Amino acid sequence: MSRLVIRRHLLFGWLAEEPDLAEKEARNLQLLERKGIAAPRLVAVDVDGSACDVPAVLMTRLPGHLELAPKDVDP
Repeated sequence: MSRLVIRRHLLFGWLAEEPDLAEKEARNLQLLERKGIAAPRLVAVDVDGSACDVPAVLMTRLPGHLELAPKDVDP
């Protein structure tokens, strides 16, 4: 079974400055996949929000978690 993540872009100020944000994220995920870099894989993208109400990217979920303040990083 595959686990998926949907990233809905809700920061409207950011979207006003970068309306192609979801499209850029999708291209970056495709580039990482072509390079063989471990990263989520693109499943689908809604570049203009017509399907998800806001621009969104659907991708595979990788195991693990995001560490925003790692304790073992050299200064």
